[in-house]
Amino acid sequence: MERLNQWVFERCYKGSLYMMVFCFLLLAIIFGCSKEKIPIYKLGSSITFGKGGTAGQYQKKGWSSPEAGFTWTDGNSSELLMKIDKPKSDIIMTADLGPLTVPGKLEKQRVAININGKKAGEWVVNAPGEYKLDIPQDYLKGSELNITFELPDAASPLELSVSEDSRKLGLGIKTIKLLGK
Repeated sequence: MERLNQWVFERCYKGSLYMMVFCFLLLAIIFGCSKEKIPIYKLGSSITFGKGGTAGQYQKKGWSSPEAGFTWTDGNSSELLMKIDKPKSDIIMTADLGPLTVPGKLEKQRVAININGKKAGEWVVNAPGEYKLDIPQDYLKGSELNITFELPDAASPLELSVSEDSRKLGLGIKTIKLLGK
């Protein structure tokens, strides 16, 4: 980066007006193209996880490879990022999911859900099913929506002596949907 800065300084600031314009356009192209495009989510549509699902475009960190019909969270934190049109009211997030549990060793998965960096709620997941979370409208400032699942009980099946799988699993998620109230 230091070499790039030196080159820009030598060529652009010490050069002609044309060279300065060229450098400005070049830098605009380089830095404009490197920005990550955040996918748009339409309220009411279903984000499907698993092979052939739509979730991959929203997944940021903390996800395992898709499996048939679902995707595991992998690690103690998993994140989704999307753009939405700011709703006129609170929204409800519904998630069809199941926990990694092992009778006598790991009975539940505790989940803290953060929306745009603010704690929005908690789930205690001890069985597959649909889980809901009310998201206050004031948590949805701007068009970006960052959903983070904090999973303090995530564990590897290897650690639990149930398989050779060393991934640190918490939830197997099938679908997530955001609905207006």
